[in-house]
Parts: sequence; C-alpha cells; structure tokens
Amino acid sequence: MSLQETEPLISVVMPVYNCEKYLDAAVESVIGQSYRHWELVLVDDCSTDKSGSIANGWAERDPRIAVIHNEKNSGVSVSRNNGIAVAKGDWVAFLDSDDVWMPTKLERQVALVTGDGLIDGVFTGYGYLDADSRIGDSYFAVPAQATYSGMLVRNVMSTSGNLLRRALLVSHPFSPGAYHEDLHEWLTLLKGGARFVGIDEPLHYVRIAQKESRSGNKVNAAAKRFALYRSEGIGVIRSLGLFAAYAALGLKKYSGVTFRDGVDEKNALRGGEIDS
Repeated sequence: MSLQETEPLISVVMPVYNCEKYLDAAVESVIGQSYRHWELVLVDDCSTDKSGSIANGWAERDPRIAVIHNEKNSGVSVSRNNGIAVAKGDWVAFLDSDDVWMPTKLERQVALVTGDGLIDGVFTGYGYLDADSRIGDSYFAVPAQATYSGMLVRNVMSTSGNLLRRALLVSHPFSPGAYHEDLHEWLTLLKGGARFVGIDEPLHYVRIAQKESRSGNKVNAAAKRFALYRSEGIGVIRSLGLFAAYAALGLKKYSGVTFRDGVDEKNALRGGEIDS
C-alpha cells in the first residue's frame, strides 16, 4: 500500500466567478502544496469573463482538478454547497479564487486532524495581498481554538484557511440567504459542538481589495451584522455591545497594514515574506 493510500484525501472547493486576474495563482498554490493527496473542485458560477475557460484548462492539464458549472449565477454559498456535494474526501478545504496558500498549509493541517480524532477542523492565521499582489507587512493572528462567544465579536476563521470535516458541511450546508454566510456557518457548527483549532501562523493570504469591495454599503453591512446577532437569539442590549466590539476591531483590522513594493505573491510563496 502506498503512502498516499494511507493519507486522507483532501477535497479543495474553490468557487469561481469573474476572477480571471487571480485564478491561476490560486490554483497554482494548491498544486504547489507539499501535501499531495488532494482533489480540486472548481465551481464556475456562470462567469462572464475568461474564468470558466481558465478553469477548464486546468482540468485538462491535471487529473486531480475537476470543474462543475452552475446552471445559473447563484452566489458563493450555493457554489460551495455544490462543490461539497461532489467532493470525494472526508475533509474539505476552501480557497477563494483571489486568495493563495503557503506550500505547507495542508500538510500542517492534516498533521493535526490525523493526530487528534476529536478535531473537527483547523483554521490558520493569514497575511494580506493587495490588488497588485503585493504582500502586507503583518498578519492576522488567530487563537488556539475558536469559540462561539469569541466568534460573535471577531471571525477568526478565514474561509480560505479552513480544513473541515465534510460530514459536518453536508449536514449543515451554507445558507445562501445569510449575511456573512461563512460566519453564519461557523457559528452554526460551533453551536452544534464542533471543535475547531487554530494554527497561529500565516499559512495563506487574503486579498484585501477584493474582500473589501464585496462588503458593499457600510451602513447596510452594519445593519445586517446587527441582524445576525438578533437572528442568533441575542437580546438587543447584548447585540449592541457585541456590535460595538466588532466595529472597533474591524477598524483596526487593516489599519496597520502596509504593502511593500518589490515583494509580490510569488516571492512570498517561495520565502514566506511575512513579519509578525
């Protein structure tokens, strides 16, 4: 029996929508993983740029990569659910199509889940990229474990940094109508008793410009965040307190990040060019 046959298959699910500028880098960061036993499911959400053809090209070149196409533009939650539905592995890792992984990301996570059968998922710290793929000079630190109460104030589980049991995601699919659908999912799983542990190292990069552009109108976003607390059954007074803490942390999140000229994502992936 080969070593690969004794290692868990990791199913990587990547929603794809109008990301032709960054898709190659995201896929290359999966192919470059030191952990080799993975499959990649690219879910094209009816892209109107060249993303669909780029995804198909990767599938033609690497048998570990598959592409599925949504029948209509359905959003990231439906795309993730569709990817999970066809995934073959017992563990699912997510990667947004504008983010990238460090080469040892999966290896480090698999070592934890195979060493402790009570772990339901592993998340990691992360660094920052701007729209021009320059790397930030700091990273988002994460705690040793995610808790429901802590996540109400600050979401420490970046979607692109998560490795989770597929069975949990099948029994509790992403909710398309939820605001901050990823946070809603993590809160649901934590309430159900899931155990998520963190690796406080920047093992992936998120692209700030892209993430920020998706947040839309700030007033509307704030109202929906408050509504999320209320939907969790939290009283008005406590919801106001949680929102104040969330807002304060949100203002600080990117305020100290600067991007260095001459240090791009390819250099970072080779040498881990992030300072703590």
